[in-house]
Amino acid sequence: MEASKKQNIELAILVIAILGITGVWFFFLRSPSLDTIVTVEGEEQVMVSPAAKEVLDAVAILKEIRLDTAIFEDPRFLQLGEAAEEVNLITPRGRANPFLPF
Repeated sequence: MEASKKQNIELAILVIAILGITGVWFFFLRSPSLDTIVTVEGEEQVMVSPAAKEVLDAVAILKEIRLDTAIFEDPRFLQLGEAAEEVNLITPRGRANPFLPF
């Protein structure tokens, strides 16, 4: 029994060490080749991650969107008015205590 416990402890220490080394490498020592160089506002170049580049691309697409406001000058739109009849949005409530028997 002592030998199997010792093997389990050694295996656990080995797994923890491998995970620790992998974590240190991934967060601190990884190659900057995973990053992308993006030109922002003129000649300035900045290193950003691929996820940040996707966000910057989406923002650039959103900046290009132009809305056509001609509908607000259309005579049919200008003829629109308020509803002649008031709409009652309040719905009747149920019983005060729905758990009481009928």
